[in-house]
Amino acid sequence: MSDKGFDLPKEAGKVDFGDRQDAYRVASDACRKKIGKAPQVTGERSKKSAEELKEEHLKTLQCFRDNGAEVTDPGANQAPQIEFPEGVSQDAFEECYKK
Repeated sequence: MSDKGFDLPKEAGKVDFGDRQDAYRVASDACRKKIGKAPQVTGERSKKSAEELKEEHLKTLQCFRDNGAEVTDPGANQAPQIEFPEGVSQDAFEECYKK
């Protein structure tokens, strides 16, 4: 979204762009077409241990790398930075979540 001129807040909450709301929707739709829908939070807690979840996340990130994405390793309490390349099938990345 920042490429489209919208710097989003780091903390969760409502985002209000005032008179730029329509422009935000256009930019958001463009991003969604490029990288797909954002993951949805279900509110359910996983029954897996923190170590199991970490291993799954690292495997998914490696799959992204194997499919051409530039991915930084996540730090303590920090999400990884992922840059998806142009021209790579969205299906390839969706498969990473199924593994």
